[in-house]
Amino acid sequence: MIVTLLSLSCLVFVVEAKLKQNHPTFEIPISDQGIPKPDFETNSKGLWEILSQNSGVSAMQINLMPTNKIVVYDTTIFRISRLLLPKGVPCVPFQDLKTRENKVDCFAHSMEYDIATNQVRPLKVCVIIII
Repeated sequence: MIVTLLSLSCLVFVVEAKLKQNHPTFEIPISDQGIPKPDFETNSKGLWEILSQNSGVSAMQINLMPTNKIVVYDTTIFRISRLLLPKGVPCVPFQDLKTRENKVDCFAHSMEYDIATNQVRPLKVCVIIII
């Protein structure tokens, strides 16, 4: 028997994988209403609430900090987001791979979201290579 964890919308389900005729099958506990049942009981109905219509950055990774702030990181490969770097923060120079043209990226690809104040602060992530 193999036990696998599946994460679905903040709920973790334990799934048993069994071999039947050399093909793995998965049995997920199902409630009477026909929805997947977690491996624990809870009285919480859960709640999704939109706190901000636009964070400015698509989330590739999200970290909840001990300061009750969320740090969101996105990829820089597309060189665009909805959040510009703050005034005074220099843009990042890069060379366009198709045209070989020198360009600058003035968008923030990470941000800090303050849960208490509902404020977004653009961050500039720098890569430091130590040899």
